[in-house]
Amino acid sequence: MSKDVENISKIRDILFGNNLTELERRLQKTEESLRQQSQNIDSKLSEHIDGTKVKIDDVFEKLASRLEGEKSSNETNISALRDEIQQLKTTISTFKEEMAHEQFAMKRAIEDQLNLLSKQQKQATENIQSQLIERIEELRISKVERSALAVLLSDIAMQLVEKDPGQPEDRLDAIDQNQA
Repeated sequence: MSKDVENISKIRDILFGNNLTELERRLQKTEESLRQQSQNIDSKLSEHIDGTKVKIDDVFEKLASRLEGEKSSNETNISALRDEIQQLKTTISTFKEEMAHEQFAMKRAIEDQLNLLSKQQKQATENIQSQLIERIEELRISKVERSALAVLLSDIAMQLVEKDPGQPEDRLDAIDQNQA
């Protein structure tokens, strides 16, 4: 079979020899062209990648700068808020102290007022008691006078019944002595 294969190979070289050589040459040319285009594409792709990297780096730098600015601004705002909170705490503390002093002063004033009112009430009570005692004493005296008056009137009535004019005067003297 090897002789047959050789014969077939010769026949093929004769029939297709020039075409095969032409085909191989075209294939090499196409291969070379593809390599060249591949290299061109690689270089263009590298250029585009490098350009994209530069753009991305620019964007990242801008973002980093912007973030740094916002961070700085936020830190400033936070610091200002902390200062305001501290001022509010101080103000509240001062207000609490003032309120405590005012409360103490009001408590003291109320206690003083209560003491004064208590003294006034005690004085008024004592005055009322002394007036009551005086009135009671006056009532006792007037009661005695009324009883003396009742005795006198009964004596007068008796004298009128008896018609004895000398005795009523003696009775008046007795009443006067009882009152003294």
